[in-house]
Amino acid sequence: MHIAVTVDMQSTIKLWDCHNREVLATKGLFFSCQLLQAEYTKDGPIVLVGDVCGNLYIFRIPDLYLISKVNVFPYSIDELYCSPQKKWVFLMGKRLRDLIKVFYMSSLLRPSEFSAPVSTVLEVPVIRKVFWTPRREDRITLISTVLPQNNIKKNESPHLMDFSV
Repeated sequence: MHIAVTVDMQSTIKLWDCHNREVLATKGLFFSCQLLQAEYTKDGPIVLVGDVCGNLYIFRIPDLYLISKVNVFPYSIDELYCSPQKKWVFLMGKRLRDLIKVFYMSSLLRPSEFSAPVSTVLEVPVIRKVFWTPRREDRITLISTVLPQNNIKKNESPHLMDFSV
């Protein structure tokens, strides 16, 4: 089965059958959707959704059943990256440039097995680029720009940082 996941202007998530163009499932959000990403995990296919209020939702495919919801930031989630093995979820908001959260995917997919979602906070100044380090499942690499202090030249200097989660 070939499927597509979309969100409309009313923040209704729709799961489509690509062969016959029929809607298989719908789910409405209370707040505007900021990002939408479908992933295939060892627990099956899911949809990760971030809204403008900083909430992260995990829905099961094909019925769009809500598996978990967690408030990540007081503002919108603007970027979302899953590790290659779907073990970690990296979230960043542009309004909170120095605050990044990384969640353990299993704690989001199986909330009954965890008392709360397992996460860590990374405080990194002005992120420019994010990517998962090749052949290192649990390592994320961030390219940051350190802003100059008053007594230093006004040129930005990029810095590369590796974090193991």
